[in-house]
Amino acid sequence: MRISAALSLVILVAASLIGWRDHHELTGLRADNDRLSGEAADMGIASDDPAHGKHRTKRQRADKLDEARTAAHEILEVAKDLERLIENGETTNAAMQDRILKALESLGSLDTGQLKFLIEAFRDADDLTENMRRGLLSFAVGALSDRNPKDALELLSHEQDELPVDDFTRSSLIAASLAKWSETDPTGALEWVRASSLDFMEQKSMETALVHGAARTDMRFALGMIREFDLSAKPGLVAKIAGDLKSLSERTNLLRLMKEQGGLFGQEERNGVLVTMGKEIGKSGYEEGSRWIKENGFSETEITKLIEGGMVSHAKGDQVGQWVEWMGENLSEEPRERLINSNVTGWTKKDHRAAGEWLATLPDGAAKPPAIAAFAKTVAAYDPEIAAQWAMTLPPGNQRDGILKEVERIRTQQKTAE
Repeated sequence: MRISAALSLVILVAASLIGWRDHHELTGLRADNDRLSGEAADMGIASDDPAHGKHRTKRQRADKLDEARTAAHEILEVAKDLERLIENGETTNAAMQDRILKALESLGSLDTGQLKFLIEAFRDADDLTENMRRGLLSFAVGALSDRNPKDALELLSHEQDELPVDDFTRSSLIAASLAKWSETDPTGALEWVRASSLDFMEQKSMETALVHGAARTDMRFALGMIREFDLSAKPGLVAKIAGDLKSLSERTNLLRLMKEQGGLFGQEERNGVLVTMGKEIGKSGYEEGSRWIKENGFSETEITKLIEGGMVSHAKGDQVGQWVEWMGENLSEEPRERLINSNVTGWTKKDHRAAGEWLATLPDGAAKPPAIAAFAKTVAAYDPEIAAQWAMTLPPGNQRDGILKEVERIRTQQKTAE
């Protein structure tokens, strides 16, 4: 695959704003091994690596500096080659893309001191366009933020000459650094925010980052921050926290804590959280998801919020059918008809064969009539005969008549076209 060199630069800059958490999943094993080997050596435990000793030596420090110089040189060479491609309007081939990825991945193995050296090297490098310089600095500071958020914040709060990146990038990196710091030391991060006066970033943006970070490790503390900050965008903020959760138990904990703090979180915030959770509940599987709903004793309105958030539409394969049957058993008439119609319609558009095969085995029950109606209306556009057959399995009435009328209209259109 070949992509434009300019697009490669856009990807480079954009990725720096997303964060380095996923990046370190790729390089973390090597970094963890280095760290643990070093700790073992410091405690007098033998290591297979002869470079580790009980005390750090000048030679080791020199080696680290050489490693940082090598990384800086390789990344800068790739950057300059990429700029030449951009200037000529050329594309990057697979080899160039591989060079870009390898050069940037090398940041994952560098420690705090080495990353600071890298940042200085990027800032002072000759023959770089400002766009490329900002992109490289964003990557390097993003990596430093993941390793040492306090040091990253010190750099980011300096004047523009010290770290020449635009205000949007600077604000995004500050938010990422605060969130990372708040995971382990929310009080310290909060003190930094209170002592800061940044003219390019709103206080609320920094407070929001603190809440997001704290929520990863201490949900109660994070919700307490929302009360303390009196954040006006509570619904969106708590929904964002809910979207970051990984397990059903974490979601249960958030809902429980919200209920405990009823004076701060009402039904509006709870509904927003449930909508956000819907997609992930569907992805967790029918058995786990349906059990979780039962254990939490949700009201019908709350269940509809989960479904509206994509609980059924994001289910795996034939589990969509299981959820449709479940809706027939657990919802009253209005939400049942509406939600089964929308979800069976979406499923039929995506995979009408699978939906039809499931429908043929669906036992009689509250879910069957709305499921048949949704399938027949959707499939009528490209197979009116099948739609008519399914419509005739519905009881006589307006619903069946409406589908048959639509089928006849499509047949007439097809004959006219012929």
